[in-house]
Amino acid sequence: MAAMIDKELLLDELMLNPGNWDVRIALVELAVREGDLAGAKRLVRASPDDVQTPPAIQARLHALLTKGGR
Repeated sequence: MAAMIDKELLLDELMLNPGNWDVRIALVELAVREGDLAGAKRLVRASPDDVQTPPAIQARLHALLTKGGR
């Protein structure tokens, strides 16, 4: 139940600040842990075009989406 509340809080925060990669990556990681690879990819695709993805985040996203974060 606590994970669901955390997820809801993270989603609320992301709606307020869609360019916040700390929140977005936390949600992507959660989606991958839940086995929702399609949801994780949607989160990445939905990122604002005007906010550059930091290189460290790009590397983390690649690892998550291709290897499940291993």
